[in-house]
Amino acid sequence: MDDLHYPLPQDDAKTIELAIQKIRYDVTENLYIFKNGKQKRRFKGDVNFVSLSNKYAFELKDGTLVHNHPSGSSFSPQDIQIAIQHNVKDFYLVTPNYLFYIKRPTKGWNIDFNSELIEEQLNALQTLALQLIENEIVKNQMSIYEKEIEFFHYLWILFFDVHEIYYQKREI
Repeated sequence: MDDLHYPLPQDDAKTIELAIQKIRYDVTENLYIFKNGKQKRRFKGDVNFVSLSNKYAFELKDGTLVHNHPSGSSFSPQDIQIAIQHNVKDFYLVTPNYLFYIKRPTKGWNIDFNSELIEEQLNALQTLALQLIENEIVKNQMSIYEKEIEFFHYLWILFFDVHEIYYQKREI
């Protein structure tokens, strides 16, 4: 986590739902931290990323994050690492068309992204995700333009299924 983006004053997004609607179409990445349903902190980033200052990282524990990806893609590996490393309870990621959601397992995250086993597993699942996407393209179920956007969604379906983590994508 870098200190590139400093927190902004709280805004009128008093609920998770309002935060989702507020950043859905924003062309820059945003991050809201909610605790007990109330906005605790918010950050505004750049087109491709938003960073959270290390001095605020402690606020992520047991929090709910609301984040956006203007690109339309699902969670990035960095998003998932932050959720796991900081024991985030719920994580919403909004795009112009979809809402993605992950929930911390009852027994905790119990995943070490620095372990060789997880790295090998992610590499294998990336290969499988790409094969599944290529099959969709061949069957004209997906365009080549959607490939990059859908890649992480396919990867997380596979990864979270293996680790019994609740993951959802829904159209909004």
